[in-house]
Amino acid sequence: MMYRAQDCAWLAEFIAGSPLLKTLEIHRSRIDDTRLLMLANGFVNHPSLSDISLPYNVLGDDAARVLARHIDHTGPRVRLVCPHCHISTRVRV
Repeated sequence: MMYRAQDCAWLAEFIAGSPLLKTLEIHRSRIDDTRLLMLANGFVNHPSLSDISLPYNVLGDDAARVLARHIDHTGPRVRLVCPHCHISTRVRV
């Protein structure tokens, strides 16, 4: 499945409007940096989201920066699972 831009906007609204959401899993959905930036509108300041699983998507360095900001904002309670993402080893936040 591939999320369109509108799908990501709707999902971001849903995430933001679900304050009890703890886990977000999006697997093999071709989420790229642009789409993750749209989703980030829903989870960057989320009060309870603690598990983000994004394996087998096409995330790059821009997505890594967004995810790092979320982890930095929420503290060590966030667990990120993102194997097979295309993130370089040196990403500046």
